[in-house]
Amino acid sequence: MCAPDVFRDIYLRTTVLLVGALGATIAILTYLFLGSTTHLVVLYGSDTEGLRFLGNVRDVWGILGVGTLIGVMNFLIANALYRRARVLSYLLAYATLFFAVLLFIAVAAIIASN
Repeated sequence: MCAPDVFRDIYLRTTVLLVGALGATIAILTYLFLGSTTHLVVLYGSDTEGLRFLGNVRDVWGILGVGTLIGVMNFLIANALYRRARVLSYLLAYATLFFAVLLFIAVAAIIASN
């Protein structure tokens, strides 16, 4: 069986590996810092308005799960677009990398506020 086109191209392979590394880092940090937490977790708060959203650790894992699902779907679409519109495939892959960085920042902010 042939490898998907995403893994043949060096640019797409690099973005897949970077997104995977960011996702693994986010999951490890979430487990280390929030794994044994049993109380409510602040999901969003500001200095002027106070606490806006409270949740538990499952909500943080839900954020990571949705981000992973979006990343996998984007790379599947990038794989489908690779032979037809290679530029769109690159654009989608790098947009997924940007999304993973934003997800990393969001979860790091949640961890830092707790």
